[in-house]
Amino acid sequence: MHPSATVIGTDLSPIQPGFVPPNVKFEVDDCCDEWLYRNPFDFVHLRGMYGSIADWHQLYTQALQHLRPGGYIEQVEASAVVRSDDGSVENTKMKELGVLGEQATAKLGKSLSVVDEMKDGMIKAGFIDVTERSFKIPIGPWPKDQGLKTLGRYNRLMFEESLEMWSMMLFTRVLGVSV
Repeated sequence: MHPSATVIGTDLSPIQPGFVPPNVKFEVDDCCDEWLYRNPFDFVHLRGMYGSIADWHQLYTQALQHLRPGGYIEQVEASAVVRSDDGSVENTKMKELGVLGEQATAKLGKSLSVVDEMKDGMIKAGFIDVTERSFKIPIGPWPKDQGLKTLGRYNRLMFEESLEMWSMMLFTRVLGVSV
């Protein structure tokens, strides 16, 4: 899309695809460690980091220090606790699952609630003109709107395929639930 840009992706594990555009490279790195990049970035993107970061202030501060003047940070997160406009998720196992997940990650010194905390965290780190946009994402094909219906189908599949991976360690090792 932007062939003149250099794009660096990082992760703790070498699980990224090998077939990527020539201007993209992946590095095994921990974003919580000291950033050793020599050249400043125009753009820093964080996604799906909820439950992974113990010190968000440090992460945001490093991102700000490694941005060029006028550079941008973007973060995309989801809530681990399901919500609904009509209260239909109250007293459900899905809601309980998210609340228990938040309790477990808190015991690890981390947060699954970063979606509700990141704007203030960025401002405290020194970012200015911070804008927050929220989106409703259904779980399942129940919406009447065709676009939301399709999104809900994909989101349900993501939950079905990922739920065990997300919850097993938190529930067994942290909360002591037996299986």
